[in-house]
Amino acid sequence: MPGAGKSTIGQQLAHKLGYSFFDLDQEIIAANATSITDIFSHKGEDYFRQSEADLLRKLTGDHPTMVLATGGGAPCFHQNEKFMLAKGRCIFLDVPIKVLAQRLLDEGQAIRPLLKDVSPQQLVNNLEQTLKIRNPYFRQAHIVVKGADISVQQVLREMSAD
Repeated sequence: MPGAGKSTIGQQLAHKLGYSFFDLDQEIIAANATSITDIFSHKGEDYFRQSEADLLRKLTGDHPTMVLATGGGAPCFHQNEKFMLAKGRCIFLDVPIKVLAQRLLDEGQAIRPLLKDVSPQQLVNNLEQTLKIRNPYFRQAHIVVKGADISVQQVLREMSAD
C-alpha cells in the first residue's frame, strides 16, 4: 500500500543483505522519462501496467539477487503476483490504514500530487477500498509483516522464521 515504507525498508533490507535495491516505480519513471502521473494522464493505466510488468520481468532477469520495491498495484496485474512468488520471496508490509493515511498526509501534495483536494476521511476511505481490492493478492506473499512502525530488523526476523 502507498505509505507502507516499501522503498525505505527495501533499501535498508538490500543493504543488510548485500543486494542491489530497485524501486519499480522509479525504474518506470526512468524508462519513460516522465512521471507516473504523466504516464497515467497521457498514455493511460493499461500502458503503465504493461510497462510495470515488462520492467518487473527485466529487472528480475538482470538482477537475480536484489530487493525490489513494487508499487502497491503491481501484484494485481498481468499475473505479476504469480511471477513474483515463483521468482523470489514476497514480503507484504501490512500497515494499518490510519497510519498509512497519516503518512501520506504528512508527505503532502508536493510528493503525492494525487492527494490534492482529498480530505483526510476521503483518503482513509480510498485506502480502505484499495486494500479491499488488493488484499487477496497481498495475502499470497510468503511473509506478512504487520505493524504501525515496521523496522528492517522486524522484516529480517520474519524472513529467518519463514
